[in-house]
Amino acid sequence: MNRLALVLCFALATPLLAQSEPPKDPNAKIKKRLDEQKVNINFDATPLQEALDVMGDLMETSIVVDPSAHKIVAEGRVTLTVRDLLTKNALGLIEANAKLEHHVFHGVILITKKDEKVAEPEIKPTESMKKSLATKRVTVNFNETPLSEVVPFLSDLSGDNFKVSPKVDAENVKLSFQVRDVSLGDAVAIICRLTGLTLGVDSGVNKFKPAEKTPDLKKP
Repeated sequence: MNRLALVLCFALATPLLAQSEPPKDPNAKIKKRLDEQKVNINFDATPLQEALDVMGDLMETSIVVDPSAHKIVAEGRVTLTVRDLLTKNALGLIEANAKLEHHVFHGVILITKKDEKVAEPEIKPTESMKKSLATKRVTVNFNETPLSEVVPFLSDLSGDNFKVSPKVDAENVKLSFQVRDVSLGDAVAIICRLTGLTLGVDSGVNKFKPAEKTPDLKKP
């Protein structure tokens, strides 16, 4: 069974994906955990990505590395021992030496380079899609899943069409993140942030496409 099949099976087994509900704040629970949850950790030259994964498990929250920080996280290591420390402070110590910082972003913790601007992605869907993005709840688990597989999955969830611009190599643009019970709009915002794409309308169809100043995401 391939990655998308696994995700679809999980989705079909999750009633939340078939429901439309009033908007919820996807960040409230994460902020509460950062401010109130305490952790004990012991890292000894631990790969930075592994340390972030441990923190995500402790918080039961997806920690996603922004493209701007991929190289730093891939090469970094952490040596740190703390007991009974607030999660936000522990995460801050992990990030400090690597000159990273975290942002609560649409139901995940986004790790970026320090002082990186985290702007809202450009999302301008069709009128029919706007309601679905705001009200449909989704749970997804993408692990190196090609955008070419993610897009039809989104179309099935929304009941509307998503497409990808021919300027984007959708087979080689891959996504890895997990979210639970967020709006479809939150999931789309994360996809746009991690890929550097925008969502607009082309001939009445919702289409992922490069931002105006973003180079084509095709192989040379």
